[in-house]
Amino acid sequence: WTAVPRSLFYEVRIATTEGDLVWEGRATATRLRPPNDLRLEGGQKFYFWVAAYLPEGKTVRSPAVAFVVERGS
Repeated sequence: WTAVPRSLFYEVRIATTEGDLVWEGRATATRLRPPNDLRLEGGQKFYFWVAAYLPEGKTVRSPAVAFVVERGS
């Protein structure tokens, strides 16, 4: 993702189409890799989004982006 100026940190979330949170992580840079043991069911749609937290307590949130994990991955 693209950096948000003055961000203190970022939170990345992955959720199901029903809105159930599958994974959440925190980063201080614009890259974050989910843990290797995170298993997402192949052929199923998920959503992820990033929130940037700013010094004055504000949050800038990206729109949710859909993705599908390939079967057999």
